[in-house]
Amino acid sequence: MLAHRETIRLWTPWGAIGGHWLLPAILFLLIVAARFTYVALYGSDLPSWDQWDGEAALLLRPWQEGTWHISQLLVLHNEHRVAYTRLLTLLLFEANGGRWDNLVEADANAILAAASLTFVYICLRKQSAPAADRVGFVALAIIGVLPYAWENMLSGFQSTFYFLVLISTALIALIAFRVPSRATSIMVVVVALSALVAGASGMLGACAAAFVILCRAWHRRHITRDDAVTSVAMACVAGLGVYLVPHIPGIETLQPTGLTGHLDALLTGLSWPFESLQAPIPMGFRALVALALWLPSALTLIRIGRRAPMTSSAWFALGMSALVFVQLAALAHSRGHDTLHLASRYMDIPALGLAINAWLAVDLPLASLASRGIRAVFIVIFAGLAICGFAWRTPWDMRLLDQRAWYSNRQIETVAGYLASGDPAWLDQPPLEIPYPTAGRLKELLDEKVIADMLPPSVHQTERPARLSASAQWLRDRIKRIVPHKDGRTNGVAHTSAKAPPDGLMKSGGACSLDMINGKPAPADEVAVRAGQLRLDGWAIVSPLDGTENEGVTISLADDGGHALYQPAVKTVRLDVNVALHQLRMGDVGFQTYIDTSNLMGTYRVSVIQAHAQEQLICSNPLRVRITH
Repeated sequence: MLAHRETIRLWTPWGAIGGHWLLPAILFLLIVAARFTYVALYGSDLPSWDQWDGEAALLLRPWQEGTWHISQLLVLHNEHRVAYTRLLTLLLFEANGGRWDNLVEADANAILAAASLTFVYICLRKQSAPAADRVGFVALAIIGVLPYAWENMLSGFQSTFYFLVLISTALIALIAFRVPSRATSIMVVVVALSALVAGASGMLGACAAAFVILCRAWHRRHITRDDAVTSVAMACVAGLGVYLVPHIPGIETLQPTGLTGHLDALLTGLSWPFESLQAPIPMGFRALVALALWLPSALTLIRIGRRAPMTSSAWFALGMSALVFVQLAALAHSRGHDTLHLASRYMDIPALGLAINAWLAVDLPLASLASRGIRAVFIVIFAGLAICGFAWRTPWDMRLLDQRAWYSNRQIETVAGYLASGDPAWLDQPPLEIPYPTAGRLKELLDEKVIADMLPPSVHQTERPARLSASAQWLRDRIKRIVPHKDGRTNGVAHTSAKAPPDGLMKSGGACSLDMINGKPAPADEVAVRAGQLRLDGWAIVSPLDGTENEGVTISLADDGGHALYQPAVKTVRLDVNVALHQLRMGDVGFQTYIDTSNLMGTYRVSVIQAHAQEQLICSNPLRVRITH
């Protein structure tokens, strides 16, 4: 039976074209090319957030000072041990001549992501029907090139997700493809233990491996001694993993309450890529979507109960499906409090489950459970749900990439400004405009010469060679010449103010808000500022009801004598406003401007003027700015 199915695959045109390593190589290169492109267009060489403590302070500074010890690979990062991520960071740092560059790490992540998905594809096609082989290739290519997990794509520190997938895939492949033996058991235990230092959820690979062993024993109505020993060993590894995960104070606030809360959070992951950024999708609808997307895995369990033939690739797919399920369950328990949608950094998990279920839906053994017509209808429903989900979310993901690029460029400006001037005011910025949660801690790190010297070229120039940085920048420049993209620069420089008002009929209208003044929340009525460079941030929209955007924004400062100064503003991404106004398809509604007030003194009324259809809509704003010297 199995030999016959393999012969069918090898003699089909698809099999002939993609025999051996051609199709896996194409898949690998396709994913690498797509992710290199995202990194080039939206990434930044300046590390951010977790990287400053997790890499610079804990790892690279001791390495440079000669005080590093191998035990630091296992130091906790929150509840995680990320030894492989830290080891990769050290290798790239040394290969880059001692330069700490996030672009280099993000490009390495692209290769890791492509390798993990290609590894999955190789295992799936080992004993795969022709149609399933095609679907597996397409499904893995889609989840490999779409930007839903943009946090993992753009941040080098997120490589832990790809190490987890690689190690867990190897573990389940050993169970699925190797004959049970003492040697197999030893290899499985070694790989399972190695997963414990890839992340806190590394222990879940052992749970999935034990599940496959037990399902296979039920299918055969017999369990071998080697399988029994391996199952017990997997239980011990999982128990050790639970023991090694520390209790993090305050984590209870992130956890759901009660059975309903846990089920709601789990359905959010199982129904991915359907999500809501505004209001919760009804639990019943999410349950139906989850049932449709995960039905292939459930049908595979029914096949096992009926003792129908199972290929090694089908056992592998079942193990990967179980891995994704327990990962989503663990995520729902640890981070599922009031979850409307998954954070981008977690989306690689359900995406892999979607691809595995797509392969199972088309794999030939499922044909025995239903007529061809019913099976065809289900496949159409499955594909339609997946396509609709991606079609809805992908434009939004691209907007999030735009926003990330804007903030990244702003972070470069603030850090470079501080390094050049030593003025802490450069770091006293709104959230996300500096690459660390708090300005005080960031200043401490930047003031350490050993850390300042290792920073990337965008903020700090040294004579230290940076071979990989140069290569990453060369690749980035070439991609930007080829691929059209939105410029993420903040234009954060003082503009020359104009005395003439913008062209067009002036009238009241539109909606707006002035949120920040010089990086601080704007008061309701009046604020005093020192003469110099005045920064204003906010949002403006012509009509919140129908989502009508403006064609440009101008800020005016007018005194009581009727004299006014007009300053054009730069439009910025404000997705929080899009969500709050229920206008997800609306374009950029934020604005930012810098006004030179060094020659001004007194109190000025601030107005936001929006250009629309040959008119200038003046949005009423009660705020007054008192400029002093």
